[in-house]
Parts: sequence; structure tokens; C-alpha cells
Amino acid sequence: MKKTIIILLTIIFLGSSLYAQKWIQMRDSSQYYIENSDFQKARTFAETALNLCFQQEGKESKECIDLITFNFNINYLEGNYQSALVYARQDSAMRQRIEGEKSINYVYSLGNLAKLYKRMSNYKDAETLYKLVVEVIRKNFGETHDDYSSSLNNLATLYVMLGRYTEAEPYMVQAMNIKRIKVGEDDASYGTLVNNLATLYIYLGKYSDAEPLLQKAVEIIAKSIGTDNGQYLSALSNLAMVNLHLNRMDRAEELGTEVVNLNRKLLGNEHPDYAVSLNNLAGVYVYSNKLEKAEPLLREAADIIKLKLGSDHPTFASSLSMLGSLYNKMGRYKEAEPSLSWALDIYVKSLGPNHPNSIDALYDLASVYSNSGNFQYANIYYGQAFSRTMLLIYSYFPFLKEDEKLSFWNSQKNKLDQFYQFVLKYHDTYPEVTGQMYDFCLATKGLLLNTTRKDISESKDIKEIYNKWLDSKNQLVKYSMNIESAKKSGINLDSLRNVISGYENQISKNSFKFKKQFDTTWKTWKDIREKIANEEAAVEIIRFNLKTKSITDTAIQYAALIVTKETADNPELVLFENSNQLENEYFEKYKEVVQSGLQKNPNIFQMERTLKELYNYYWRDIAKKIEGKKIVYFSGDGIFNKINPKMFINYENDKYLLDEIDFRLVTNTSDVFNKDLTTNFPPDQQALFIVDPDFDDSPVAGERKQKELSNSQDENLKYDFADMVINGIPRIKSSIQFSDELANFFKKFGLKPNVFSDENAKEDILAEISNPHIIIFGTHLVFFKDIQQIKEYNPTSKSSILKNPLQRAFIFLKGARKALQSLQDNEKDGLLTPSEISQLNLDNTALVIIPFSETNLNDSKNYESIYGIQKAFLSAGANSLIMTLWRIDSKIMTDFIKEFTDNFGIGLDRPTSFRRATQNLAKKTKNPSVWGSVIMIGN
Repeated sequence: MKKTIIILLTIIFLGSSLYAQKWIQMRDSSQYYIENSDFQKARTFAETALNLCFQQEGKESKECIDLITFNFNINYLEGNYQSALVYARQDSAMRQRIEGEKSINYVYSLGNLAKLYKRMSNYKDAETLYKLVVEVIRKNFGETHDDYSSSLNNLATLYVMLGRYTEAEPYMVQAMNIKRIKVGEDDASYGTLVNNLATLYIYLGKYSDAEPLLQKAVEIIAKSIGTDNGQYLSALSNLAMVNLHLNRMDRAEELGTEVVNLNRKLLGNEHPDYAVSLNNLAGVYVYSNKLEKAEPLLREAADIIKLKLGSDHPTFASSLSMLGSLYNKMGRYKEAEPSLSWALDIYVKSLGPNHPNSIDALYDLASVYSNSGNFQYANIYYGQAFSRTMLLIYSYFPFLKEDEKLSFWNSQKNKLDQFYQFVLKYHDTYPEVTGQMYDFCLATKGLLLNTTRKDISESKDIKEIYNKWLDSKNQLVKYSMNIESAKKSGINLDSLRNVISGYENQISKNSFKFKKQFDTTWKTWKDIREKIANEEAAVEIIRFNLKTKSITDTAIQYAALIVTKETADNPELVLFENSNQLENEYFEKYKEVVQSGLQKNPNIFQMERTLKELYNYYWRDIAKKIEGKKIVYFSGDGIFNKINPKMFINYENDKYLLDEIDFRLVTNTSDVFNKDLTTNFPPDQQALFIVDPDFDDSPVAGERKQKELSNSQDENLKYDFADMVINGIPRIKSSIQFSDELANFFKKFGLKPNVFSDENAKEDILAEISNPHIIIFGTHLVFFKDIQQIKEYNPTSKSSILKNPLQRAFIFLKGARKALQSLQDNEKDGLLTPSEISQLNLDNTALVIIPFSETNLNDSKNYESIYGIQKAFLSAGANSLIMTLWRIDSKIMTDFIKEFTDNFGIGLDRPTSFRRATQNLAKKTKNPSVWGSVIMIGN
């Protein structure tokens, strides 16, 4: 229901100076029809007025130019964007030529053109013009001019739309400060800008920061112009939503009721905005589990929207969908089904079958049929929803803005959980659903790191075509989500698809990278079965939420899906008993094993006894399904990303799984299609070392603020955000010896070491050094889960880690401490994140090594960030990643990498080389806490 809460962002548009001194009757008639929303008649009168002006006053007269602006406004309001574009271009060209570039009316015309470009999804040109408007007003009218404030606000709202929140905020703050100086803090226009800044914080999920701003905006607007206006309503609606997100249900209900009453007073009880406020208040009731109170509101809202917008309008479909979903929650399935079916029919006819709203309706109907025990229909609708979701993922997802990706994924994750719960209910009776479950997992695991690469080709011509392709793709995504807008803008989607297809053919012929990245065929479990060998198995772990009748209460469930060469009809499904304990009680035991093994004189007997016990919880049921298999491609999820299954001991034969199974850890079992059986090193390749960075970014080269190398003992890293900023990030002193020793060792294999340390260990190196064969990061790799301490220490941060759990991992490079202080999404700031890693060009990089990483055993919930860093390196093109789950002795790690390299150098492939090195380390140390730390992801 939260999606029904409307965020009312007030955008200040630069006005147009319309001086109608003639043709007043025509223009007044046009204005009359505008006010009565009859834009077709308004346009007819306006066009007539303009033609008369041309005849009587000349085309370049002031009166005619003003009427051109007037015609632009009418076409813009009506949604005739192609016609509006003609008028807007004509308007700005004539004003520039006749009035000059210093004319405020010329500036207004540029603002109108920018506004139109934004509406038509031409964001690049819109940004260029908005920036030009800002600069022209600043230069000619000064930074205290009221229009300068408006221009900054317009640029900021564009950045909000594009998800570029870090860039938007300073402009919004500056606009707000100018307005405060100009009109004071008691003026409604200032209150509106305060509301805008709060809305930005809502987009960022910073509800605690938005709340005081909204309270201030509400107070200012109420005192300045009263409460009977849209500005007050906008701020009040936002405040209600913030309280909903902060789980202050009583306050949210109180504010929502006030919004409803005020809408009724100002607009009447038949206005669509009144209906929206009813839906919003109903959403509060649903989250408060007051379902009976929500029903009459949703019914009234649906009746109003049907009356005003018609029974074929998508907004009416949304009301039907909300009402049907409510009935589903209430167990009134016979009433839910017709409402949702009607909603689906409207969505398909008005928006198309592949629109997200149409797909959501399929999921909602499937849920009703599943809850009511109608498996056949539920399976049909889930199947349709699945195939259309796959189309969205492969065709549109990489081109969405970051905030849109997060929104899409959060919605998709809920649908996946809903489908997985359906599988739990019916898999015994209808086992074919496990195949769909596996395919869903293949398509969606790590989805948030699916991005468009920037390095498709070195050719200038191909890059130009690629940029045109990207622009066209973005336009297709925009208009595919809003077919009505496409029609009004004169956009033919089929023609646009043909243009895109032509670009793709041109690029694919010249860029293998492009062809590989944008292959739209998705893999299924049957493809996995065909690819693996007889002695191999593929295991996908899935973690999902189990919804209860209470909206806010969830439990978790772990499942394993298994495919072998013998899998006939459907993958095997293993459900883990006591899934919650896998992340709590059982993981605590695993942690105790690791920590005791890292102490002096560990009790190996006790450790092994516990590892036998843990085998029963984490692996026994999987083992029964893969008996006799020698190689397992294992893709973890959740807590399985924090453990090394090779450490478990089969209680039946007392063997470590390290010796029983050749584990190939992958981020997705579809990675079996990326097998690299390369042996030995190609000639003349680089080994790039980035070690011992200057975390403080000292002002004088070579001058370090951290402690000197007084001893060889590394300091422990405290997983405390504030401590890292205040007391500094400890150096890994042993990384210097580690890199020196390996650099010399690699030379015997023909590798050319290239070492960057201290002030040279910076992010830029990764872009400057082209495709190194091996990359070694001799620095910290840290993972966060609980971001509350980050918010508390750095409340102004707009970093994507606050919203995206896959991004909560950092490789610390030069300047990392300074970057932590502000924590913005700035490139090359010393914090290398999964998002930045996924954009690197590592297509010729065989191996990445992070020997000093630690996943923080005290945090059992940061598993998504661990997966994120692994997925990012492989997405960037690297074949394999070697990392540690917890820190072990530097000398042991050095010897391990040497042995691994020796194995590869004599002709073994990387997985075999890694396993041999691990087995030898196990024989030497006889301590699973040592050899179990090192893992390799990829092949």
C-alpha cells in the first residue's frame, strides 16, 4: 500500500511573460477553455490568434512572440509535446535574435524548452539548458535574483528525477537560502522549497531528516497563506507519509485524515485528488491492520475515479487493484478475484501486457488463486508473470536509474517471496514449480549489480552509435512505462524498437563486449543440466521471507535447488529446517569454531565435533541429493555467503567436505557457462599490486599520519564507523612484505609486477592500467550491515549504501578516511564500492586477490554486501576472486598464493590449483580456522 502514497513535489517553473494587448477576445476565449480543461478548443482559439497576429503585426513582433509562448503552454498542458517542441524552439530562437541573450524573456523561453525536454525524457538536453539558464541568470541578474532561486530549484528537481540526489541537494539548499534572504522564512514560497528539500530526503529514505523540514514547511505555509491551498496539502501529505515510514501509525492516521478533510473542503468529494487522499489514508489503515476501516475508503475512491476518469483509465485500475488486494488479505477471495481481473484487463488495454502494473496484477491474481487453493489458475498466472518479468529484466532493467532499480528490485523481491511461498505450498503435489523457482533465481540473483558497461568499444564511431543506442533505449524504457505519454508525444514504439535494433546490429558486428553483455536470452535450469558433466552438480541456495497475516511480521526460509545430469523433470528442492537458527544459533557455533581456532593452542577435537554437528544443519540434506558427485557448483545466499562449507565434517566418514567435494563457488550457477579451463600464464602480462594506501591522504607526498612501521604486527580493524573516522584506519603493515615477496615470485612466470603504494595506491590506477592479468589489493575490504551508526555519525550522507545493501562493501584506498567523513557517491574518493567495481574493464583479468579481507564474524547480517563485492568483480569481467572470510597470518597467506600460482604454472586450471593449495594448507596446519578462511569465487 505504500506505493499508493503520492509524493507531491512542487516544481517551480519559470514563467512566461505574455503581453496580450491585441486579439484579446481570441486569447481570452482560449484562456477560458484552459481553465475549464478543454484544451482542444483552447488550442484552436490560440492558433487563430497567432495567425491573425502574423498577418497584422508581422511574425517578429513582440505580440506574436508572446502568442508563440502562449501556444507552447497550451500544447504542453494538453500533452502535445511534439507541437509544443516546435513552438518552444521557435520562441527561444526569436527571442534570442530579437531581444538578445540578456533578456529575461529569452531566459524564460530556455526554461520552457528545458521543461519540455525533461517531460520528453531528453534528459541530456534538459540538463544542458537548465544549466545554461542558471548561468545566464547568475551572470546577468545576480545570485540574489528570485529567478536564480527558481532556476536552481528546477535543475535540482531534474537531478531528483534522474536519481542524482547528491547533485540535487546543494542546488536545493542554495535555492532555499536565496529565497529565505529574498522573502524571509515566513513566506509561502520559501516553505515550498523547504518541502522540496524534504521530498528529496524522502526519496533517499532519510525520513528522520525529512520530518523536521516538513513540520517547518507546514507551519510556514499555514501562517503565510493559510491551509486552504495546494502547497499546504503537499507538505501535509508528505508529512503523513513520513510518519507512516517511521511506523507512527496514530500520527500518520491523524495527518492522513486531515488531508482527506482538506481535499474534500477545497476540491469537493468528486475530485480525483480527493480520491488519492482516500487511498493514502486507506494505506495507513492497512499497515495498522485496520482492514475494515480501509475498505469503505477504497470503495469511495474507486467510485470517484471511475466517474471522473472513466472505467478504462489506469488510475481506476489501480483503485481496483488496491481493493482486490485488500480483499485477498481479508480472505474474501470471491470478491478479490473480479476486482483484480478487471484491473488486469484495464492495464493490458491501456498500458500494454508487459507494463509493470500489468505484471503486478498477474502476481496479485496468482496470489488470490494460491490462497484459495486453486493451483491450476495460480500456476498459469505465475507463469505469465514470470515470462513478462524476464522480459522486463533483460530488456529494461540495466537502463533504469539507480533509484528506479532499487524500487523495481524491492517490488520484485516481494513478488519473488510470494511465488516462493507458493512453491512451498504446492511443490509436493505439483513438483514442476521447482523448475520455475530455479529459473527465477538464475534471473534475479545479484540483479542490482546488472549495469550498462561504459567501455563497449575503443572505436570513436562505435562509441557514438552506442551512445545513441543508450539514449534510444532510455527513451524506450520511459515510454514503454507510459504508453499514453508516448501517444501524446507522437512516439511510435515499434519504430523506436526498429531504430534500436539497427544500432544493436551495427555495434554487435564491431564489439564482442556488447554482444556478450546484452545477450537477451536467459538461462534455465535445463540449460544448466545440459552444461554440467556427469560427475557434477549445481546447487542454488535461496533465502526468502515468509509472509504472515500481519503485514509487518516475517519469518525466513532457506532452500536449496539442485540440478545434476540425471535430473529429469524438475530440480530437487531441499528445505532447511529451523532456517532462522541458521543465521543465529548455528552461526554462533560456527563463529566460535573460527575464533577458537585462531587462538593459541586451539582445541581441534572440540572444533571438529562442532563442525560435525553443523554439517547436519547446513549440508546433510543437500548431501543426500548429490551422492557420488565430485564437483559442485555452489551459489550461496544469505548466511551461506559468510561460511565456508568445505569446513564441515561428514559425521558418517569423518571427512572434511574439502576432501569429499571439489567446491566451485559461483555467484550464480549460470556461471558454469563461463568456465575458463586456461592453464599457465600468457606471456608479458601485468600483475598489479595496490598496497598500503595512505588512508589519510596526507598533504605531503610520503608523509603518513598513521603510525610508523615500528613493528611488524598489524593492528586489528574495529568494525566501528565512527572509530575509523575519528581514530583512523589502521595500516596493514604486513601488506608491504606480502607484495614485495609475491612481486618477485611472479617474475618467474613471466608476469610483470607493477606496485602502487602509499599516496599512489589510489582508485585512478584501476582506470589507468589497462587490463592487468592479476590484481592484488593489499588493503582492507570491509562490509557493513547495520547502517544506523553511519546515519548517526554522518547524517548528511546521501550514499547509495544507505539504500542498497549490495553496496555496503568498501575496499579502502588512498583518502578512504576522508571519504568516510562525508560518505558521498563520488567516484575515485578512496572507497572502491561494488557499483564502481562493476564498471571497471577487467575482461582480460584472470584473477583478483584480496588477502586481507574480513567479513566481520560479529555481524551475521552483512551477507548481501559480501555477495555484492564478489558479483561486482565477476560482472566487471574478472574470471576469479580469491579473498579471505577472516584475517589469517600474512606469511601463511603469502605461501598459499605462491603454491596456488605454482600449481597453475605447471598446467593445472585455477579451481584445481586452488583446491590443491587448500588441501596442502589443511595438512600443514590441521586447523580449519586457518585454511577455511580462504575462498575462491569464479573459475
